[in-house]
Amino acid sequence: SGPTYAGITDGSATGRIVNDDTTVRLGLRQGSERRVWVTVLTGPARPGAPVKVFRVLRSGYQQMLSTQLDSRGRISVLLPSHYRSGQGVTMYARVSLPNGRYASQRVHITIS
Repeated sequence: SGPTYAGITDGSATGRIVNDDTTVRLGLRQGSERRVWVTVLTGPARPGAPVKVFRVLRSGYQQMLSTQLDSRGRISVLLPSHYRSGQGVTMYARVSLPNGRYASQRVHITIS
Protein backbone atom coordinates (compact mmCIF):
# COMPACT_ATOMS: atom_id res chain seq x y z
CA SER A 1 0.00 0.00 0.00
CA GLY A 2 1.04 3.60 -0.57
CA PRO A 3 1.77 6.36 1.91
CA THR A 4 -1.01 7.72 4.06
CA TYR A 5 -1.40 11.45 4.65
CA ALA A 6 -3.21 12.99 7.57
CA GLY A 7 -4.01 16.51 8.65
CA ILE A 8 -4.47 17.99 12.08
CA THR A 9 -7.60 20.09 12.26
CA ASP A 10 -7.17 21.43 15.80
CA GLY A 11 -3.66 22.05 17.11
CA SER A 12 -4.69 23.81 20.32
CA ALA A 13 -3.95 22.66 23.85
CA THR A 14 -4.05 23.95 27.38
CA GLY A 15 -1.24 23.82 29.91
CA ARG A 16 1.87 25.55 31.07
CA ILE A 17 4.92 25.88 28.85
CA VAL A 18 8.12 25.31 30.77
CA ASN A 19 11.74 25.71 29.79
CA ASP A 20 12.97 22.15 30.10
CA ASP A 21 16.24 22.77 28.28
CA THR A 22 18.19 22.92 31.54
CA THR A 23 21.63 21.35 31.38
CA VAL A 24 23.67 20.23 34.37
CA ARG A 25 27.46 20.15 34.07
CA LEU A 26 29.72 18.40 36.55
CA GLY A 27 33.45 18.90 36.87
CA LEU A 28 35.81 16.83 39.01
CA ARG A 29 39.42 17.59 39.84
CA GLN A 30 41.82 16.31 42.41
CA GLY A 31 42.17 18.37 45.56
CA SER A 32 44.56 18.22 48.49
CA GLU A 33 45.14 14.95 50.38
CA ARG A 34 43.66 12.84 47.54
CA ARG A 35 40.22 14.40 47.86
CA VAL A 36 37.93 15.53 45.01
CA TRP A 37 36.77 19.05 44.12
CA VAL A 38 33.25 18.98 42.70
CA THR A 39 31.92 21.81 40.54
CA VAL A 40 28.29 21.83 39.39
CA LEU A 41 26.66 24.47 37.22
CA THR A 42 23.44 24.75 35.29
CA GLY A 43 22.55 26.38 32.02
CA PRO A 44 20.58 28.53 32.24
CA ALA A 45 21.52 29.43 35.83
CA ARG A 46 19.11 28.06 38.43
CA PRO A 47 20.01 29.93 41.66
CA GLY A 48 18.92 28.21 44.86
CA ALA A 49 18.00 24.93 43.19
CA PRO A 50 18.65 21.79 45.25
CA VAL A 51 21.59 19.75 43.97
CA LYS A 52 22.86 16.32 44.95
CA VAL A 53 26.12 14.67 43.91
CA PHE A 54 26.34 10.88 43.83
CA ARG A 55 29.29 8.53 43.57
CA VAL A 56 28.70 5.63 41.20
CA LEU A 57 29.58 2.26 42.77
CA ARG A 58 29.18 -1.33 41.59
CA SER A 59 26.51 -1.78 44.24
CA GLY A 60 24.60 1.39 43.34
CA TYR A 61 24.96 5.06 44.23
CA GLN A 62 26.34 6.84 47.29
CA GLN A 63 25.20 10.39 47.98
CA MET A 64 28.27 12.55 48.52
CA LEU A 65 26.72 16.02 48.74
CA SER A 66 23.32 17.65 49.17
CA THR A 67 23.17 21.45 48.97
CA GLN A 68 21.76 24.34 46.92
CA LEU A 69 23.20 26.15 43.95
CA ASP A 70 24.51 29.64 44.70
CA SER A 71 23.17 32.92 43.29
CA ARG A 72 25.00 32.20 39.99
CA GLY A 73 23.52 28.70 39.67
CA ARG A 74 26.72 26.85 40.60
CA ILE A 75 28.67 25.27 43.45
CA SER A 76 32.29 24.30 43.99
CA VAL A 77 33.04 22.07 46.98
CA LEU A 78 36.00 20.01 48.21
CA LEU A 79 34.47 16.73 49.36
CA PRO A 80 35.77 15.31 52.66
CA SER A 81 36.39 11.72 51.46
CA HIS A 82 39.98 10.62 50.89
CA TYR A 83 40.83 8.16 48.08
CA ARG A 84 43.79 5.89 47.38
CA SER A 85 46.36 6.75 44.76
CA GLY A 86 45.30 5.09 41.49
CA GLN A 87 41.68 4.77 42.59
CA GLY A 88 39.03 5.67 40.04
CA VAL A 89 36.07 7.77 41.13
CA THR A 90 32.92 8.27 39.03
CA MET A 91 30.20 10.75 39.99
CA TYR A 92 27.15 12.51 38.62
CA ALA A 93 25.06 15.47 39.80
CA ARG A 94 21.28 15.88 39.91
CA VAL A 95 19.45 19.22 40.15
CA SER A 96 15.78 19.34 41.16
CA LEU A 97 13.52 22.00 39.64
CA PRO A 98 9.74 22.50 39.79
CA ASN A 99 9.39 20.93 36.32
CA GLY A 100 11.61 17.90 36.97
CA ARG A 101 15.02 16.51 37.83
CA TYR A 102 18.02 17.07 35.59
CA ALA A 103 21.20 14.99 35.73
CA SER A 104 24.71 15.58 34.48
CA GLN A 105 26.76 13.10 32.53
CA ARG A 106 28.85 10.73 34.62
CA VAL A 107 32.36 12.05 35.13
CA HIS A 108 35.40 9.91 36.02
CA ILE A 109 38.67 10.90 37.67
CA THR A 110 41.66 8.76 38.61
CA ILE A 111 43.38 9.86 41.81
CA SER A 112 47.14 10.31 41.49
